[in-house]
Amino acid sequence: MKEGITVQTLVLAPIEKVWECWNKPEYICWAFASNDWEAPAAENDLHLGGRFKTVMTAKDKSTGFDFTGTYTAVKENELIEYDIDDGRHVKVEFENIPKLLSPRTKIH
Repeated sequence: MKEGITVQTLVLAPIEKVWECWNKPEYICWAFASNDWEAPAAENDLHLGGRFKTVMTAKDKSTGFDFTGTYTAVKENELIEYDIDDGRHVKVEFENIPKLLSPRTKIH
C-alpha cells in the first residue's frame, strides 16, 4: 500500500468563506498555486456522487489536462472526500480554530 501525504495550511478567514472559496468554480479558476499554470474553466457539483472538473493549462499553452473526479463524502464546512479519475483518493478536512494569539496580544 502506498503511503499518502498530508498538507496543512492555516487560512485566517471564517470557515464559511474558506468553504465557499474552496468550492465555487469562480474561485477555483482564480486561486491557483503556480505562476506558469492556470485554470481557465471549472465545474463543481458538490454532493455525494457529484462530479468535478478543472481544466488545467500551462500559461504558454504548451500542455494541459482535465483534473476530474467524483465526490465520495461531503459534510458542509467540515469534510470533502473524492476519488480522482486516476484512482487516487483525497480527503480534505476543514477545522474551525478559535482565534489565535498574535504577537500583539497582551495577557494580564
